Amino acid sequence: MVDTQGTIAPELSCPRCVCPLEARAVGSHTLHTCGGCGGLWVDRDSFQDICSREEEQEAVLGYTLPDSATGVEGKPPRTYSPCPVCGKLMNHKQFASSSGVVLDWCREHGSWFDRQELHRVASFIRGGGLRRARELEKERLKAQESDLRMRKAQSAALSLRLGTDSSGLDEGRSSDILVKFLTRMFR
Repeated sequence: MVDTQGTIAPELSCPRCVCPLEARAVGSHTLHTCGGCGGLWVDRDSFQDICSREEEQEAVLGYTLPDSATGVEGKPPRTYSPCPVCGKLMNHKQFASSSGVVLDWCREHGSWFDRQELHRVASFIRGGGLRRARELEKERLKAQESDLRMRKAQSAALSLRLGTDSSGLDEGRSSDILVKFLTRMFR
């Protein structure tokens, strides 16, 4: 197999059933599909492009598995699988916190999608799921920021009441202040 830079790339094997992966053109990218289980290997750059470009999402949604891909009954058990490129165990990562799709992910090389998972990701993005997930994340971060401001204000008020300086307050000093406060309360 020849890669995009004209060098001979190693043959890739399915991390689930160890069948050789077949290169397939999907949109402007080459994805590697397993004829046994119907899974797909997508390199990191291709996946980023699929997530960001509508034309690539349409290509994924229009892609059908080869007739030879029989698939497996139900969902495959969630186990750690080796990256088809480097052989290291891939991490599990949920795509966009609310998509319901858990990827097998190698930071350096790409992601493995079990049967129909890439289709589900493209549908999720096309349905506005990625935008909604970003909005939810922004709201969560604003709530954390608000909570942090409240805690700082409470700490400053407690410090004033105890007559101590709250600047540079660390966790150990915070517990000391709390003990002093409780001691004064119960005298």
